[in-house]
Amino acid sequence: VRKIYNEIKINDNYGLYEKAKDNLLRLKIKSSLLLNSKVLSNNYLIESFKGVVYLMGVSNNLDEVAIVENQIKKIDGVRKLINLVSQKKYEEW
Repeated sequence: VRKIYNEIKINDNYGLYEKAKDNLLRLKIKSSLLLNSKVLSNNYLIESFKGVVYLMGVSNNLDEVAIVENQIKKIDGVRKLINLVSQKKYEEW
């Protein structure tokens, strides 16, 4: 284990309506990334909690991360983006 991110939310009311909104938001983001030929969307995991989007995964380069971030920020319903993406090192290719 190289890093641990503590983003735990305790005692937050999270009802069916909020879950549905977050699922829809996640689907919008995933669809948007899937249709972008400059992004390898399989490298990313998207989670959402009350409009806060968590971006996790491994990018090929910094340009790809910038494209993904900009694309996510443009989607309606994203309140905040937390980027937890790491970049591939040359040896990992």
